[in-house]
This record gives sequence, C-alpha cells and structure tokens, in this order.
Amino acid sequence: MIEKLKDWLKSHTLWRWAICPTLRVQLEQLNTAKPTVFYLGLPEHGNLGDQAIAKATEIYLQEQLPQHQVVRIANDAVLPCIPLL
Repeated sequence: MIEKLKDWLKSHTLWRWAICPTLRVQLEQLNTAKPTVFYLGLPEHGNLGDQAIAKATEIYLQEQLPQHQVVRIANDAVLPCIPLL
C-alpha cells in the first residue's frame, strides 16, 4: 500500500511541477502551419544506452524531417498527456 502511495505521489508531483509546464510551453510554441512529430517515451532514467538511442532518434528526426517540428514527451508523461494530444 505504501509503495502505491509513493508511486501516486511521484507521478502527480512530477506531472504538476515538471512535466506539465514543460509540455505546455512546447505546445504553446507550436507553429500550426508546420507539420508536427510527437516523439513519445523519452527515457528519464540514467541508462546511458537509452539516452544515446533517444538522442540518435532526435538527430534522425531532424535530418529526415527538417520541415517538421518535434514535440518531446518523456516516458512518465505519455499516459497523462494522451488527452492533450
């Protein structure tokens, strides 16, 4: 029960104070005239391999879709963001 409470608090605190404002800023800065790519599930943990894959994917998206704007959504924010998207 304590673990569930800790997880709930972590997810809600993270959403209110870190993820939501960052995503809101990204969405407010979108140019509606340009196509958009939503890059979902960016890692937030310290595994350097996962971080490298995420960075390589961002570079790939920028090179292959230069006319698109990219909105980055962290892994912990994907489910709470579904209604916004």
